[in-house]
Amino acid sequence: MQKQTNTVLTPASFIRSNFIIFLGFLGGQIALMIISVTIVDEAYINYQDTAEIYFYAVPLAAVLCFFGGNFIYRQKLNSNTVSNTLRKKVANFQTAALLRYAFIEASALLGIVMFITTQNLYYLLIAMVMVLYFITLKPTKNLIEKDIHFSLEQRREFQKLNQPIE
Repeated sequence: MQKQTNTVLTPASFIRSNFIIFLGFLGGQIALMIISVTIVDEAYINYQDTAEIYFYAVPLAAVLCFFGGNFIYRQKLNSNTVSNTLRKKVANFQTAALLRYAFIEASALLGIVMFITTQNLYYLLIAMVMVLYFITLKPTKNLIEKDIHFSLEQRREFQKLNQPIE
């Protein structure tokens, strides 16, 4: 007979689970970057290969993913209404954060794949910039409180890290 466990969502467990998701995304990018550097034999850097379409497509994708991810993140968080419960607001935050992480990771992975394909470090440099930006998105208690539009009562409830979120 299986024992059913009911996990209680607390602000501390919410922050921890978001951090673990963040580390998963970050770890995948860094691991692929390390693998790509080890499998590429003769890497070079070339900023003058303007005839190649990827020379423009990869940085354009990075810029579009940066702005698109942040736009979707803001739109999703702005959809929180005053009447939403704290549980709905934190769930909305998690969805918005996952979407933003996916956008940033997609552009980094594109740069890494193009580096593996062309051996041009230009693409790896773009991927590194996106990974560095990704690191700045680390979910912290302060970031979550700043980005979610809490009511005063919800803010107080979120401050109690080990109390269940209703």
